[in-house]
Amino acid sequence: MYSKVLVFAFLLMATIRGTRDLRAYVWAYVVSGGVLVWLSLFAFGMTKAADDGIARLNFQYSYDANDVGLVLLVALGLAVLTFHTSRLLGKLVSAVILVGIGVTWREADLAVH
Repeated sequence: MYSKVLVFAFLLMATIRGTRDLRAYVWAYVVSGGVLVWLSLFAFGMTKAADDGIARLNFQYSYDANDVGLVLLVALGLAVLTFHTSRLLGKLVSAVILVGIGVTWREADLAVH
């Protein structure tokens, strides 16, 4: 099972030919983190399941608060990177995503406690 992760990682590294490709991957992760933030806050919402008391997304109980937190932790660091290295539009997009990550973490924390 772990071999699939290694194969994917090596394929990903093989496709990065320069800083432009790496920057595109970073922006793709930041934007996808923003999509996850939007889905967590507005589309599905974090709710507390009645039977186990774990906060999960309200859609098929696929992501719990820890899953969302793990994905958004990486997105947080990359969003700070894009905020510092981008022009005005990139800074605006990164700032909105950073605020959304903070709000999502706060909502997940409220749902758990």
